Amino acid sequence: MEILGVTNDFYFRSLHDKIQPTIKKIQAELSSIFPELTPDFYKYNFLEETYARPYEKDERTGRIILNFAIVAILLATEYLRWILLSAAVACPVAWIIMHRWLQGFAYRTGVSWWIFALAILFAFVITFATVTWQSLKTARTNPVDALRYE
Repeated sequence: MEILGVTNDFYFRSLHDKIQPTIKKIQAELSSIFPELTPDFYKYNFLEETYARPYEKDERTGRIILNFAIVAILLATEYLRWILLSAAVACPVAWIIMHRWLQGFAYRTGVSWWIFALAILFAFVITFATVTWQSLKTARTNPVDALRYE
């Protein structure tokens, strides 16, 4: 009396009526035929859940690896080093060029430090977003696809 498969929703009544769940009908019919059946007898689940259950551990492992990858990206100094080096070179040069250019105006504003800090922050955000995007894309690829071309 184990049900091995269930089909998609289908009309078992008139097309004028909405599709109704048939599991209640099945339970009612079986209970009328076999009154000794208890409610515990009717255990059902979706096929997707049955297929997903063996992979729950893999999903958890993948999430843990993803979290560690994000931490590793945040702790990695390779990109930070290059951004800081480029900022150390570019900021003084940009300040000198802007200062000299602004000298030619009768009414001028000064070059504030926060503009350079904002530019460095944008560089960090763009770098972090790019590295994160590439890491997530790599983490979500199927290894079989990569091995196919090896």
